[in-house]
Amino acid sequence: MRELQSEDAEDYFNYFSNKEVTMFWGYDCPKDVKTVASTFVRFSNAFKRKEMIVWGISEKGTDKIIGTCILGNFVRGSMANISYNLSQEQW
Repeated sequence: MRELQSEDAEDYFNYFSNKEVTMFWGYDCPKDVKTVASTFVRFSNAFKRKEMIVWGISEKGTDKIIGTCILGNFVRGSMANISYNLSQEQW
């Protein structure tokens, strides 16, 4: 796992725009790669405010982003909800 970079936008868009990946996610799929760039900015800002941590799950060997892992809804600094999503190719 690693921090998402602007270079990851296309990989993120390719798997996260799949309706089956986001079926139970509760958020709209990104409309295009430019939308993903603003999503990454929101992730970074949420991290700075200590509200949420979003890391990319990268494929060993290629470093391609195949999913994300999210920590959020922190409680008393010791508990958090964890969620993740993976490219359908990884199922």
